[in-house]
Amino acid sequence: EILLIAVIANASAVNNNDNSPRQIDVCPTTASKTINTTVKHKTLDNKYPPQSVEVEFINDSSQHFHIKFIDSDALSEDFIIWDLEPKSHDGGNFYSETIDSFMEHEFDVVAVNQEEFRIRLVIDKEELSDNKAVFTITDEMLMPGNVVQVEFINDSSHSFHVNYIDTETLEEEMVIANLRPSATSSETVRSFSGHEFAVYDEDRTFRVRVVVGEGHVSGDQVIFRITDEMIHPQKPVDVKFINDTSSKQIHINYFDPDKYGGEELIIWNLSPKKHSDGNSSFHFETIHSFTSHNFIAYDEGHSFRLGLQVGEDHNSGDKATFAITDEMIIIKSQ
Repeated sequence: EILLIAVIANASAVNNNDNSPRQIDVCPTTASKTINTTVKHKTLDNKYPPQSVEVEFINDSSQHFHIKFIDSDALSEDFIIWDLEPKSHDGGNFYSETIDSFMEHEFDVVAVNQEEFRIRLVIDKEELSDNKAVFTITDEMLMPGNVVQVEFINDSSHSFHVNYIDTETLEEEMVIANLRPSATSSETVRSFSGHEFAVYDEDRTFRVRVVVGEGHVSGDQVIFRITDEMIHPQKPVDVKFINDTSSKQIHINYFDPDKYGGEELIIWNLSPKKHSDGNSSFHFETIHSFTSHNFIAYDEGHSFRLGLQVGEDHNSGDKATFAITDEMIIIKSQ
């Protein structure tokens, strides 16, 4: 005989009030979802129905995951909890959902977008306390061997922030704020091999991108020591932009190739050259920048778009000059 048991998944937050050191988990966040669903159960027999229990699933990991009910008799599985949110980055709150179920029921924990990572959970007497079973899911359970502790040490002369970079969406989330300069100043985040981070200062005068790779991993620990040499491998330089065209008003954007939508307007409406009494006068503007920085020159109607990079061939001491001409524009617009 098949019984259909209605289950309501209720979301709740569990406070973590222990005194453990601060640790930040790295992952994107979404709103947790509460769903209504059904769980199928086959009774052992009519005389001795199975024991009903309350089951709580706690997400103590840095990953989103789903919970599936496994019907081993029918060889089928059904979603009962969808996208259980990971714990908050300050380590203070855990997210959980609770369902009504029965002894010996089986569930799979499935990491979102990573179906190959599964954990099988079975309700048995060892899990019960006051007729309730609690399953706490950790990163070590979801991805054993891939979890690493990533330590950022500020051995530079600048304070900086650290963002986690979602390489699929290119969205960024701050995981360390204002790490001050000191050879002993550090913070640690829990992450995975392959995760990427951006190190930058408040005024964004520098940006360093680091990747947790096999070459950085020692056991389950990774250390990134950020130095002045890493922050400013480029040389400071004054960059002059000259409008040597006959008629085009030109805008200049700074372009950050590591940042999604990473263009910022820095010069607006640089006027074309003027002719008077057989002489030409040029309009120009100068900014402070660094070698290897990238810029885009374009007009209001976007009839051309010219990429410029500060390189050694543009430099004279600590100065660089870009003279934008009609010939350069014509070539780019063709």
